[in-house]
Amino acid sequence: MSRPKVSRLEQFKGCLIGQCLGDAVGCRVEGYAEEVCQNYVNYELKPKRIRDRDRFPFPFGQYTDDSQLARELIQSYIACGQFDPADYAQRIGAIFTEERIVGRGQPLFLLENPRGLLGNHLHCDYRRG
Repeated sequence: MSRPKVSRLEQFKGCLIGQCLGDAVGCRVEGYAEEVCQNYVNYELKPKRIRDRDRFPFPFGQYTDDSQLARELIQSYIACGQFDPADYAQRIGAIFTEERIVGRGQPLFLLENPRGLLGNHLHCDYRRG
């Protein structure tokens, strides 16, 4: 039995849709312990009994910054015809400066060490784009 041939474009579309669906369904337990995630699947998702959680003020199914960053990457690639780091960085900067970012959290290394892993060697102001 042969598998149907899927175009490269359809593969990319599938990856993006899968990423966004996973983000929207899983954002409520992202970063939680494996046991918490498994319970979320077994006792909320499978029986379709989604309960309120304290993590975000957003309803079930809300996308987060993960999907926004993926969308910006695709839009940049379409606009430039290739990966252009400067264009992508500008797009990311815009969603932060225009306060369109959803569910943004602090990088883990900043939570553990406010000076970060790079100490004073990294000076980045996301508002400048």
